[in-house]
Amino acid sequence: MLAFRLGKEGLDRFLPRGESTVASTGLALAVLFMVAIGGSVWWNDRAHTRRLETARIDDLKSVAFLLQHSTEALLASDDLSAARRVLVALARQGGLDMATVRLQDGRIFAATDPAAITAAVPPKQWPTGPAPAMTETHVDDRLQMTLPLSVAGHGTASLVIEASTAVEDMPAWPASAGTATIAMGSLMGLLLVYRHARTRLRAMGEIHEGLRAIDHGETALEVLRISDRLGPEAQAWNHLIDEARTLREQEVAEQAHRTLGTELRPDRTLSAACDAMPQGLV
Repeated sequence: MLAFRLGKEGLDRFLPRGESTVASTGLALAVLFMVAIGGSVWWNDRAHTRRLETARIDDLKSVAFLLQHSTEALLASDDLSAARRVLVALARQGGLDMATVRLQDGRIFAATDPAAITAAVPPKQWPTGPAPAMTETHVDDRLQMTLPLSVAGHGTASLVIEASTAVEDMPAWPASAGTATIAMGSLMGLLLVYRHARTRLRAMGEIHEGLRAIDHGETALEVLRISDRLGPEAQAWNHLIDEARTLREQEVAEQAHRTLGTELRPDRTLSAACDAMPQGLV
């Protein structure tokens, strides 16, 4: 099949005749599909990281509450050494960076870092003041919590902990593998739909290109014909092309007949005038 003399642009120059319309639609669907899959993978990875961070924060809070109750019980029994050992052990196991027990005046008498202790032995009667409120602060992937301690026979103090909430960058490969499987299945379905649409719309695509060629000045009707095997639409289009060719040939014949008739008319008029003269022409 001869190619159109119409200058092709874009995808048309790389595609067989009649496939530009279907191919552009298929390409747009493929791009949308890939964008959707990429967004799904990104969102899944982000959600996975947020779940890990939330779980990390919940674990830190559990350790903090456990420290609160354990420290209150041991200090109430005046077992300062045991309270310090439990503080260090639970902080290490729970992944705390720092844990301290502070009096109302700010002095520290139990800490995971011995260098931070400012009161080796707390006074028998602790400084009084309003009971500290429980606070929770998140700054730059770090958690700081202050929990009140109410120790019978001594007064109130506060437990302050600090820890990192950052989690290791663990790929969510099970969810990603599931997403990839779904994506592959969807892509295969998209290819099947495209193949079916390509077969059914090939004729319409070629007719569309034929109309574009006519609009751009194509006059050779023989190059506008398409294969009859593309279906009834192709057969109807070819029938219109054949009728247009017949009309063009008839118009050309009529134009030639009128031209020849105009050129012969003066000779016929002169012959008739000579025959009408009784003596003839000398």
